[in-house]
This record gives sequence, C-alpha cells and structure tokens, in this order.
Amino acid sequence: MGVTLYTLIFGENPFYDVEETMHAVLRPPFEVSPALTQLIQWMLHPDPLFRARLRDIKTHKWITQPVYIEDYSWQEVLPNFEFCGNMAADNRPNPLDSSASEDNSAAENSDDDDVRQEMIRVLSNE
Repeated sequence: MGVTLYTLIFGENPFYDVEETMHAVLRPPFEVSPALTQLIQWMLHPDPLFRARLRDIKTHKWITQPVYIEDYSWQEVLPNFEFCGNMAADNRPNPLDSSASEDNSAAENSDDDDVRQEMIRVLSNE
C-alpha cells in the first residue's frame, strides 16, 4: 500500500535499487504536507513490525482530515494534468487544450462532473 500511495502522489517508484529498498530511503521529487510524508514513511518502514497496519492507516490524520472537494478544481490539484515521473499519464492530452473539439470538451466536463460527484458521495459516506 505504501508503494502504491507513493506512486500515486509522486508519479514514480519510491525505490530504484535494492539498497534503497532495504533501507527504505525515500527521495520524493517534491515536498508534500508533513502528515502525508509521515504516513508514507510509516507505510514504507523497512521493519514490518513497525510498518503501518490498515487500522493505523484508516485512522491517520492525513486520511481523516476534512476535505471539501468543492473548494478545489482539477486545474488546482493537477495544474499541468501531468505527473512528475516518467509515466504514460505524462503523454495524455490536456483536456483544457483549446484545440479539442466542443463535443470532446463537453464529454470530458461531464466525466469530470461524474468523478467529482462520485468522490463527494464516497467522502460523505466515510
């Protein structure tokens, strides 16, 4: 779970060789909140006895913090619609590109609205 969270946040793998993996050496490409940093480090702790368990993760302050999704736009969350790593997502077209057809823009906006509504539904049920 720690590798997945790290990859989702930073767009790259947390470890590049066996030595980094064994010692859980993290070199994130950019700074995130202290709470998120602590959670990722805990989830990737090299000693499984000290690694965060699911129940720890579920109650961690970064997971349980209030989030008001209506206060954010996709442009604020992903300013360039790109990740920092070398991923296929880096090559996706920008949905805000003016060269996109009106039909595609309307469909993408509808998809964004659907995703936003689903996220609000999921978050409000937690």
